[in-house]
Amino acid sequence: MKKRGNILLFISLCLICSFAIRVYFVNRDVSKPPMKEYKKGEIVTFDEEYSVDNRKISEGYTIQILDSEILSVEDFREKYNLSEGDLEGQYNFTNAYYVVKAKFTNVNNQEGEEQGISLLSLPLVGKNYMVVFNAIAYPHLNPTMPIGGGFSLRPGTDMTVYLTYAIIAGNAPDIEELRKDPPQLQIAEYPIRKMLDIK
Repeated sequence: MKKRGNILLFISLCLICSFAIRVYFVNRDVSKPPMKEYKKGEIVTFDEEYSVDNRKISEGYTIQILDSEILSVEDFREKYNLSEGDLEGQYNFTNAYYVVKAKFTNVNNQEGEEQGISLLSLPLVGKNYMVVFNAIAYPHLNPTMPIGGGFSLRPGTDMTVYLTYAIIAGNAPDIEELRKDPPQLQIAEYPIRKMLDIK
């Protein structure tokens, strides 16, 4: 019985080692996509790069960062005239909001409502954290925009949008650290990682 247990242990160790070796060889030549950074105010194109959806749904659009600010929850509510109920309970676990003012332009995307800007694939990225778009606060700052995680524009038109991000305690640095070392807006991940300065 003891011999059988030793054989099973040996086989298990061999399987674990062969799995580890396989993972190593599959991933050893994988390189990170090259990163390109843009200054605040630059007009940046959504080209063939993508983040989540490789159909390149934003191709033909541009983005320009106009401004950004980080506000405590109280200051955010006061500035945008919101009640605690407007934020649907987020008040309890959110300690700040990052608001990024951006101008989107449809230069030559002819796909109509089928393609456009996916706000859910535009995170704020710092040195060791990522903050995703907050769809609950967004409609309160953009009352004329459709509710949800995206929109499309007619060719040759533009729209200024306030992108909202909830900073949750413990998942990102505190307000002072974010002011000193702000994140960047990531608009594409592959094959080139496009990062936009927001400050």
